[in-house]
Amino acid sequence: MTTNIPCCHGLHATKGTSLQERLEGARSNLWFADKRVADLEIQLLEQQQAARAAVVARSAARCAD
Repeated sequence: MTTNIPCCHGLHATKGTSLQERLEGARSNLWFADKRVADLEIQLLEQQQAARAAVVARSAARCAD
């Protein structure tokens, strides 16, 4: 059985969890958060590029008429 222990910094430790294990968990969580942010940035750039390409295509179609 594990028990959450309140900490003065608003973080919670669990009995039986070493500081090393908590540090590794925090690093893992940060890695996943960083990856998620990077994935969202790529999606945003791809959408912006697609929107620019659509504007250029419309502009070229108008000039061809």
